Amino acid sequence: GNVYRETSGILPKYLPERIGHDLNTRLKAKFMFGSEYPFFPLESVLDGWEKDFTFREGIPPLFFYKNALNILGDRFENAGTDLSEWKSLV
Repeated sequence: GNVYRETSGILPKYLPERIGHDLNTRLKAKFMFGSEYPFFPLESVLDGWEKDFTFREGIPPLFFYKNALNILGDRFENAGTDLSEWKSLV
């Protein structure tokens, strides 16, 4: 399906347990990081993900950048963005 979820607007410590479970398991390719910057300082949001959420092995790269490249990469390229150095990471 083509439904995805990003995490802006919620700090990791307030993330419902069920959503956290799905992020780590069956919907791991459907979630991408969102920060609500500048309302939440980026450093504190990233610190929150590090200390308030437990990722399963292999999930952080998907969550923090790979899913976004897979989901939005074509749109960025169509807008003229060169993603060649990022493509090798996916």
